[in-house]
Amino acid sequence: MKIIYLIMISLSILNADFVRSDSNNTVIDTIHNLEWQDDSSMGSQMPMHWEDAIGHCESLSLDGSGWRLPNISELKSSLDYTQYPIIPSPFVQITNSYYWSSTSYSLTDAKNNAWYVHLYTGAIYYDEKRLNSAVRCVRDEE
Repeated sequence: MKIIYLIMISLSILNADFVRSDSNNTVIDTIHNLEWQDDSSMGSQMPMHWEDAIGHCESLSLDGSGWRLPNISELKSSLDYTQYPIIPSPFVQITNSYYWSSTSYSLTDAKNNAWYVHLYTGAIYYDEKRLNSAVRCVRDEE
């Protein structure tokens, strides 16, 4: 377990470089070319079921379209395990909560479980998709 944690810390140092765009309340990951939603007025801080989270992101019209629920790798790439909370400082809209990923948990009945991440502690878990978690949408940076 200690080795995994050390690897996660090492990878997070190399993970991403973030730039805030206050004009549209987004954060750009310049390493992975991803644009992250950081606007609580768009409903992302309100906990919702997994399927609702997918629909929420797909219908998001924050400065255009193309938004989606991030997969677990993308969600983890937005974290910095060298600090607490582990969400980097360019993000200002943070709920001390779990955030859904679009990745189903493959070791059980995938239609019922998905991965999520706690954006304060970095804890990664899976649980039933019918439960409520927060949402942070992402899209590919153009």
